[in-house]
Amino acid sequence: MNDEYTEKLTHRGELKVQKKTWCIQYYFPGPDRRYNGTFVQIDGNNIDRYISALRKNFEKYLALNKSVQSNTPIALKGDMGMTIIIGGRLTGVGLASYHMLINSESELEKIIKEFKAAEIRAKEIQAMLKSSGIF
Repeated sequence: MNDEYTEKLTHRGELKVQKKTWCIQYYFPGPDRRYNGTFVQIDGNNIDRYISALRKNFEKYLALNKSVQSNTPIALKGDMGMTIIIGGRLTGVGLASYHMLINSESELEKIIKEFKAAEIRAKEIQAMLKSSGIF
């Protein structure tokens, strides 16, 4: 038996729960078959730090987006491995590079809500599996 429970999340991610740990994992395919995809994993122990960094990076994105009047894309390294992209066609805070760009307050809140719900769900699953003796 596999000692990991997985569950799909709304925003393409997957909740992965083990006996003592959990994470949220995303897979972003390459532009075509010649390129490998990109995995982004958010460790459950760091979810609060990740949410805080996401908010901070989004605030930085809003400030930079107002001050920079360029059509040339500029990518900056944000906290917790995120990327802040301004200018050009694709803008926002990416979980990694240009993947899953967040460029509105409503998108930000949806993602944060999903992260918090995943944390609650992971703890429920861990408690259930521990009490049933499956793990």
